[in-house]
Amino acid sequence: MNNIIEDITGIIQMGTPLDAIAEPTYAVMSVTGQTKATGDKPEWSAEGKGMAFGSVVHRTIEMLGKGLPESEIEDTVRFIADEEGMVADLISEATRVIRSVMASELWQRSLRARRRLFEVPLMIRMNTDEVSVSSDAESAASEVAAALEGTGSNKYAYVRGVIDFLFEEEDGWVIVDFKTDSVTEEKLQPFTDFYRPQVQAYAWEWEQAFGFKVKEVGLYFIQLGVWAT
Repeated sequence: MNNIIEDITGIIQMGTPLDAIAEPTYAVMSVTGQTKATGDKPEWSAEGKGMAFGSVVHRTIEMLGKGLPESEIEDTVRFIADEEGMVADLISEATRVIRSVMASELWQRSLRARRRLFEVPLMIRMNTDEVSVSSDAESAASEVAAALEGTGSNKYAYVRGVIDFLFEEEDGWVIVDFKTDSVTEEKLQPFTDFYRPQVQAYAWEWEQAFGFKVKEVGLYFIQLGVWAT
């Protein structure tokens, strides 16, 4: 205890400002948050079904990928809907779109893959010197720069995110971000442009941090059944 007191006393005597000691040395951010903060926002539909709907769909797809029988989809949707606070009126729609994902060419393609992973969390330490600003990594780099701006001694940041779905084919990984937005075909491009930096940042991290080759990245708009790369 005496040693601790002596150390603190020494710091004060050396004139080290206490606010500098308390200043954080890193920043924490999310890939999703950065995308929503910096992208050109598309016009969302007033018919959107809300965050609970998206959570129910994502969680059920994850469970299916990990072995849930398709015969149990509706019961699982009902159970998760109760947990997430989704209105009962949307259960049939959530079940419908989940079944459409199971029948999609993308899902069938993944069944032939070497490996499939779901809801993979990422927490990558990055700094401005390590970020290579290419078209695929530009979003991640800009997020780090924005987080570090004006933060004094901050030299690096933890970027966190979750990859919805990825699978490995013979020549590399395919990274998929599921989107449950109510999107029409006419407005698909603005939504694709808005979300693309997010999935590209995931791909950059998957390659740079883990050394895996990414061959394809894209957004699967569930309600349209469209795979946009």
